[in-house]
Amino acid sequence: MNKENFRRCPGLIGAILIAIFTLAYPSYSSNGIKNGLSLLGETLIPSLFPFMVLSGYISSSPFIDTLAHTLNRPAKKFFHKSGYAPIAFLLGCIGGYPVGAKTILQFVNDGKITKQQAQTLFFWCINPGATFVITAVGTFMLGSTKIGVILYLSCISSSLIIGIFNGCFGKKLGNSPPLATCHKENKHIFIHAVSSAVDAMLGICGWVLFFGSLSEILSKLCTNENIALFFNALAEVTLGCKCVIKAGLPLPVICAVISFGGFAVAAQISPYGEKCGLSIQSYLCHRAAGAGISALICSQLLRIFPRVAVTGTTLCEPLTFTSNIPAALLMVLMCVSLIFEVDNKRKVC
Repeated sequence: MNKENFRRCPGLIGAILIAIFTLAYPSYSSNGIKNGLSLLGETLIPSLFPFMVLSGYISSSPFIDTLAHTLNRPAKKFFHKSGYAPIAFLLGCIGGYPVGAKTILQFVNDGKITKQQAQTLFFWCINPGATFVITAVGTFMLGSTKIGVILYLSCISSSLIIGIFNGCFGKKLGNSPPLATCHKENKHIFIHAVSSAVDAMLGICGWVLFFGSLSEILSKLCTNENIALFFNALAEVTLGCKCVIKAGLPLPVICAVISFGGFAVAAQISPYGEKCGLSIQSYLCHRAAGAGISALICSQLLRIFPRVAVTGTTLCEPLTFTSNIPAALLMVLMCVSLIFEVDNKRKVC
């Protein structure tokens, strides 16, 4: 057996096991798909699709070049990137994880940024949307819009920190392409934006249904509740938030789950990342570091606004490690060192 076939063995074995479990427990699988459909109809499609259309239209419109020129100086100062970087970041923060990835690839296709620069943008421009965090998680799941705002600000601040550190201390990737001064006239920009959003949404729906089915099967078969909770938190972000909230874990843990995004989000953005040469392993390492930083930020914000931590019958206290300042600083240094380690070893294609 050669090395290439050996590398494919784990994936093949995993696919066979999933097929066996799905056939052996069809009721669990169908329940997971039903829950996924409910999640798509109630939360994801209403909050994602309009913004995906909007981001596709904005990123292809002539206005984006003017905005990039305006943001070019502060972007070079803080992130060592062109003005298109903060635009991708802002669109991702408004629309959600796939919107940021879709915008980055659009900029690459239009020649606004290089593939190497796009790879670093994936590390800090893939963020949860405001509607999802503030409304879905904060208002509906936790019963407090204020908590949603704290969770959202924590996640966004964490990504900004990673972006600044990557820009200042990460591997230099050469000069950016010159900012565009003209734009091709396209009478069908909006039609293309809608069609592109539909294609992207189909991929997202598929991954959510797959992970929903798999999570339901493993949750029923796993006798250890903590292991099941851990898998759900890593698998799909919405399901993970529900499970963490149900388990009564503190708000910084919920913030970490949202910031990480889960394997479902990694699968959703992988088609965009692969076209830019992104390593999913590097992406997941950066998201793990971002989750730790966001949890720390969230715990400190809860100390500044202690009354916000009370939601209904659930009392969410700041994580205990924040009472020890040296331990908190050590955690930040570990996250930063992880970012540098991954960035320096990353292969640039």
